Amino acid sequence: MTQDAQTLTQHLAAGRLALPDTLRYAMQMADALRRAHDGGYCHGAVTPDSFALTPTGVQLLPAQPGATEVLNPYTAPERLKGQAPDARTDIFGFGAVLYEMLTGRPPFHCDQPEALAESITNTAPPPIGDAALDRLVSNCLIKDPGGRWQRVQQVQMELKMLAFSANRARATAAPRQPDPALAAELHGVETRLSSRLAPQEEAVADLRRVATEHSTGLAATSQALGVIQAQLVSLEGQLAVAQHHAEHAGKLATENSEAARRETAGLQASLGSELHALELTVKSHTAAIESIRGAMARTDDFMERVVEALESLQTMVLDQANAPAEHA
Repeated sequence: MTQDAQTLTQHLAAGRLALPDTLRYAMQMADALRRAHDGGYCHGAVTPDSFALTPTGVQLLPAQPGATEVLNPYTAPERLKGQAPDARTDIFGFGAVLYEMLTGRPPFHCDQPEALAESITNTAPPPIGDAALDRLVSNCLIKDPGGRWQRVQQVQMELKMLAFSANRARATAAPRQPDPALAAELHGVETRLSSRLAPQEEAVADLRRVATEHSTGLAATSQALGVIQAQLVSLEGQLAVAQHHAEHAGKLATENSEAARRETAGLQASLGSELHALELTVKSHTAAIESIRGAMARTDDFMERVVEALESLQTMVLDQANAPAEHA
């Protein structure tokens, strides 16, 4: 870390950050985590000390030796159960850091380690007070790693949407006294922008619903796969029993040995056919799971492109709105 940089912990010493600064830093922090994950690196111990604020942007600092074993207010619940850290662990730590940036306090704070671990495992932090921010942070801080955001790209898209909304709000609230003609033109621009944004916002909402349905379908398919695997185990046991009975019958039925062999062969063929059908079903469910995962990844990528298009549209509209004032 360079001499003209400071950690986020030092920056937070004065209290919570303004929302525009928080969103700006958070997007750079999420981008740093995304690059690390894309490179196959999991930080495993994300805290405010993990980020250095430099004149050129936010830098992700490597975890100190032994840091992943230290209990702190940013530790993910699965780490308390001895699970190895992964990208979702970093997302939990990011959410805890973001919560402190927005409120000025960590989401979990207890003096005793046992109480802190209990709070992390079973308690939700107090709400921030803004629906969009609470949605973002709460999805990062879900106790079960399978239920929280799975990829940093999802966090980035939410942050971009929040920044876009904040920029629109600031542009609308900016004190201006335009002449009637300019006011009418700005109203027209805003109307056209709203009409263009409405389908995109509906599309994003639809994509989120599809992603939720895919997640539900994935859980149901995984449960069905478990049932099928249990059936396979049961059938294998039945086959073993049948083979044992066939061997015993072959020893006893000397006069009807040929019939016994035919019966045994038929039983084996029948069970083999059932096993083959179940194996095909398992392969089909596995392919469906992979298809759902691929669809969710494509949904994330499409949502990210929608957000980027919204940002470009906002820039264009603001430039058009400012152009008359500059000529005047």
